[in-house]
Amino acid sequence: MSRYLYLIVVGLLMLALASCGGGNEPVAANGTVSGDVDVVGPFNGAVELNVGLFASGSDTPLQTGVGGRITSAATVSQNGRQFNFSFSDVEPGTYTVRVYGSGPGGNTFYYTSDEFTTSAASPNKTFSNEKCSFTGEGPNFGTISGIAALQGNTTFPDSASFITFIGFSPVSAPQNVSQWVVSSADVQTGNKLVFNVDGIAFGTWLVGLYVYNPATFDFETVGAFDSPVTITPTDDNAQGIVFPADFDGDPGTDPELGVISGTVTFNQDLPAGQFITISANTIPPQQGAPPASFDVVPADLDANKQVQFTLPLLLDGDYSVSIYSYDFATHTAIYFGEYPTTVSIAEGNRNITGIDFDADVNLIN
Repeated sequence: MSRYLYLIVVGLLMLALASCGGGNEPVAANGTVSGDVDVVGPFNGAVELNVGLFASGSDTPLQTGVGGRITSAATVSQNGRQFNFSFSDVEPGTYTVRVYGSGPGGNTFYYTSDEFTTSAASPNKTFSNEKCSFTGEGPNFGTISGIAALQGNTTFPDSASFITFIGFSPVSAPQNVSQWVVSSADVQTGNKLVFNVDGIAFGTWLVGLYVYNPATFDFETVGAFDSPVTITPTDDNAQGIVFPADFDGDPGTDPELGVISGTVTFNQDLPAGQFITISANTIPPQQGAPPASFDVVPADLDANKQVQFTLPLLLDGDYSVSIYSYDFATHTAIYFGEYPTTVSIAEGNRNITGIDFDADVNLIN
């Protein structure tokens, strides 16, 4: 009797183990995909942004979250607008994270991450400092900077009734204008409206200064750059976009611009890994990027430890010319050489040569 009882107990134990898969089957670990995204660059109207987790090759989100409402009229949200996302219980697989707005015609995507794969051994994925832009999906973008030179009527329209902005329109669809909102507070000495706008997708753009009336949906062109501006992966920083602007109407032809050129002589080789720039800056200096700059890397030095530079597309005025090393982590510049006197560009004197000076590399080592 006890033998039969023993067999029954053993059978029940084997059945229990079988129902649990033997207790040795690995269970795939689901993970979490999380991170943050900055909305950069110009805006296009008002959009309710969503962020979603997508299987590779799919336009249908597996999980979604709310990014927030972005509007071109909200100047405090022009740049650095950040939102966070987190998707949990994500099965092992290959995915992308995408930021998009939904409309009658479907989803419009403003950011698509690189594809990534999660697994049981590595179930989680974290993104940091990702960027999305209304100008294109990215994830890499360029910068367009320049000056709207105000003349004639320089009075800004009432900001309570009108939106004044630097506009960026793709040449392929000029009716789609992304807006970088500006105000009279952005105007610097000499009626120069300086702009330095990142988050511009690779492509060819029309750039100008515009006024929009939300009540009547009317646009007025205050000024526009004569030529399209192209941003590419190898040339992603378009500087010197300078054009005249008049609130009584576009004044037409862009102003004649000057150029400064010369030679910098270094007392030793340049250290590697630094961001070194020769620039022409206004007197007094304008906010943002200098009007013209020339990047230098160690390989640029010739046998005499010299570099020849050209600083183009400069409006008439007084400039200082210097060389510095810039630290992007601390946003500080160390100057280690400058031309000793003011360089002036004016009618009849717009091609300035022989701006030669020395640079002491010891100051940045």
